[in-house]
Amino acid sequence: MIKESFMRIMLLALCFFCPAQAQDAVPQGERELPSSVQEVQLPGTLSPSVLRQMRVSTIPLGDVVRTVPRRASMVTLGGNAAESALGLEDGARIALPDTASTDTRKGHTIDLAALRQQDGVGAVELYQAGTKIEVTGTDSFEISQGQIVAVRDPSAIPVTVQESDGTQSASPTRLITLDATGAIRQLSLVHRVQNMTWNFDLDRFTGVILIGLIDRAHPHKQARLANPISVQLLAAGAALVPHELAIDRIGGRFEKIDVSIPNPDDPFVIQLVSTVDQDVPPATVPLNRIPVVIMAPARIDAFGIETGKVTVRARNGRLRSGSVVTLDLDNGALGHHDLKVDDTGVAITTLRSTRLGEGQLKVLGGPYVATPVTVRYMPPVLFLGATLIGAMLGAAIFVYALSRGGNRRRLFIDWAVGVIVGAGVTAMLYAGMELPPWLPTPKDLVGAIGPLAMAFVAAAMATSIIVLLTGVRPDSSSQRVARTKRK
Repeated sequence: MIKESFMRIMLLALCFFCPAQAQDAVPQGERELPSSVQEVQLPGTLSPSVLRQMRVSTIPLGDVVRTVPRRASMVTLGGNAAESALGLEDGARIALPDTASTDTRKGHTIDLAALRQQDGVGAVELYQAGTKIEVTGTDSFEISQGQIVAVRDPSAIPVTVQESDGTQSASPTRLITLDATGAIRQLSLVHRVQNMTWNFDLDRFTGVILIGLIDRAHPHKQARLANPISVQLLAAGAALVPHELAIDRIGGRFEKIDVSIPNPDDPFVIQLVSTVDQDVPPATVPLNRIPVVIMAPARIDAFGIETGKVTVRARNGRLRSGSVVTLDLDNGALGHHDLKVDDTGVAITTLRSTRLGEGQLKVLGGPYVATPVTVRYMPPVLFLGATLIGAMLGAAIFVYALSRGGNRRRLFIDWAVGVIVGAGVTAMLYAGMELPPWLPTPKDLVGAIGPLAMAFVAAAMATSIIVLLTGVRPDSSSQRVARTKRK
């Protein structure tokens, strides 16, 4: 009697204890994450406009999903442990609820025919652990953990909202799956991109991209997935940490990826690749560049005759000393392309033309941005006129001084050679021929005085050198008279 009474008491205790324990072990479908997780938030929640657009294209799951209760399984306990605990005789067995495997959650059956009839439904794809499974026919099937039904609309476009500090985008593909509690969910991959800024210490642009999963019908609800969804990020020349994600969180805190790149295109694009979502929109990352102003002459003489001073300064304030501004000139030549900012906060170089036309100056890459400046290359009429006049005067004076009259043919030849040499030397000096710094030249003189003086001196020196090298001077009239008398 005592043994039988003890056995009954133990049976009653187990019957009351086991169901209560099983009920507490299974969370409800809409239960949110613990408050400790909710408090860890990044500034990446989606804007109300994005959420509204997502809800518009949400499939009514009530029309395509049927919920079926599952039966509780039973397990047979026995053995020495059971016998000693319950006082059972040898070979006796008793059926009790299985607290480890009893599933009180509800199963969900998807009606493929009803799903395909919904608006905006194009292709229906089934994935198991990231592997695509062919879906044929219109029969219903029960979705299990790890399976994802991807509903695609080929005509749909990603939901994108641009803001002052970045861009938010949501994929048009709807992912129907079960969360870790067995509740049916309709998810979308979303990301938020923050503008990238220049890091002078790292000498590159740095920024952050946030990626996550949102329940389209209940965007503020949080849950977990039993099997995470993988997303890979690709961007040429960029460092992405991490470059691959396994997302198992629904709602709440987004996954954070640190992005850095030294010389990106503007805008900078990061490709997102997921095996279960072929329509994840790329992340277009705007760049926060520092505005600068390019100051250059509106016009200069063509063919490299004249140089112009180019100054780069900040639109507001001063540029960072020691930083580099890279300039590009599509037609012409720059003294330096990479300009180092001096202690006054400006960067300076020179430009010259290579032919007629115009050239456009612009900032290329790096932390700075500026409105392009156009410089016109004009025909060097004033320069050519001044050079020819100077060369002709210089050659004529020295030829006349050396010859004091004489053979006109010889005088003309000497004069022509002097003009050619004077004009040629002046053109070469003004077009960029380098001379020793100790040799004075009038290149810095304003207007036509410089080329006129240079051509005059060069022509006179050329004529003198010709006479000294040949040792022959043109015949004068007195020399001809003396020769005639001697004859």
